Amino acid sequence: MFRALLPLVSTMFLVACDAPSSPSQAIQAPRASAAPQTSQVGGTTFRVLRDAGSATALVGATSGSPSFTGNDVIAAASNVTGCTADIIAGEWAFLGDLKPFQLGNLRAPVRRPFPAWQVALTC
Repeated sequence: MFRALLPLVSTMFLVACDAPSSPSQAIQAPRASAAPQTSQVGGTTFRVLRDAGSATALVGATSGSPSFTGNDVIAAASNVTGCTADIIAGEWAFLGDLKPFQLGNLRAPVRRPFPAWQVALTC
């Protein structure tokens, strides 16, 4: 019986050794260029944090701002970065185009360093 289980146990051990030892190794946090900047769009204040290592930024509404659209997120990113922005839908991609969609009542896909939507930047 031991000989029958040896290949299975060996395979499980090798797979476990190859996995990242912590979640921080598997998911990299954005490399922020500076502290988040703010932008006011349509009565909502947004925090914008540009990723220094890629052409993306995180955009999140400050607390108490429940009503905003994807277009507002894009405008906030463009205001702060000076780039053309496009929202990355992530787990909400099944909704289709998020630009006109009310996002205030949805959970933002990125939770750290603050709840935010990710946008792709073209500069």
